[in-house]
Amino acid sequence: MFFMGHLYFSGIGTKMNVNKAFDHFHQASLQCHPIAQYYLGVCYEYGLGTMINKPLAFKWYEKSASHDQNIVGKFALGNCYEKGIGIMNDEGMAFNWYIKAANNGHTNAQYCIGNYYQQGIYVNRDYKLAFYYYGLSAQGESIFGINMLGYCYLNGIGTSIDKSKAFELYLKAANMKYSIAQYNVAVCYEDGVGTTKDFENAMGWYKKSADNGYELAIKRLDKLSENSLLETKEKDVGKFNLYLCPCFISYL
Repeated sequence: MFFMGHLYFSGIGTKMNVNKAFDHFHQASLQCHPIAQYYLGVCYEYGLGTMINKPLAFKWYEKSASHDQNIVGKFALGNCYEKGIGIMNDEGMAFNWYIKAANNGHTNAQYCIGNYYQQGIYVNRDYKLAFYYYGLSAQGESIFGINMLGYCYLNGIGTSIDKSKAFELYLKAANMKYSIAQYNVAVCYEDGVGTTKDFENAMGWYKKSADNGYELAIKRLDKLSENSLLETKEKDVGKFNLYLCPCFISYL
């Protein structure tokens, strides 16, 4: 049942059909299939093949998380507690479920735990542990972990400042099409952080980030475009005044 649901959900080997996927996930979930229970939670959370129902999403994530080795269910349950999805927000419960998923290799849970330690949410602020968990997340190729590890190297959070390493990590995440990392790469090129100043490259990365919907990149790109246009106009005006200046003509 779960396998057929996954095929319909992803469109692998057949036409995507979230209604059929939901039906198969539901039947498999009633038979206590942990991954099907997770996907059923996803369907209820986002209204895929059914109406959005956040409390039911939480219920099925909770059932999924109850299986010892099911880290996706544990991560999803942590996310529910953090964001108040189908349940009241509870940072302590969020941390507890995230840490269970993180310590079993879930890369985005490792990133979240890094955030908790870096910001001192629920736990005491601990930059060394933040750096450690961001590092684990980055090793697992999480774009969020890679980007935040770059942030740690840039600002000396839990490690020594290494701007070249920060740029390298930002660039890696940017090449994985993460809009925030693309913005960070653009800033590095604009200001010469960890790399040589390169305005053309900066504009290129701001555009990629903006095209991926990152608001700060859109605003920065607009600002730089305005400044560039203004500078061009000022140069043109300067040339015009120069050629009409009597003192300049007198030297000819």
